[in-house]
Amino acid sequence: MINQKRAFEIEKMIAKYLNFKRVPGSGSQWHSKEDISSSKYLCQVKATDTKSGSFKVDDLEKLERNAIKENKTPLFIVHFDREELINSSWIAMPLRYFKGGDK
Repeated sequence: MINQKRAFEIEKMIAKYLNFKRVPGSGSQWHSKEDISSSKYLCQVKATDTKSGSFKVDDLEKLERNAIKENKTPLFIVHFDREELINSSWIAMPLRYFKGGDK
């Protein structure tokens, strides 16, 4: 299980890689929603040091509500803490927000 200090480090690494910012006080203050953000995206980061992890639909719905309030696209980031950052992190978003495609 990843401790709070390691989770904070992972959030910092992902924010730096994406050129996003950590949300000050995330997880510890009621007014600080989610973990990292940019001008377009609001992100929740989940990390595990096991081969699998779980999350709740409530987490995804809350992320989307918070993103809508800030006029941003929600991104749910999952990090498996076993390899380098780029090979161990995945991003999920509601399909309706993905409009790029191969059209």
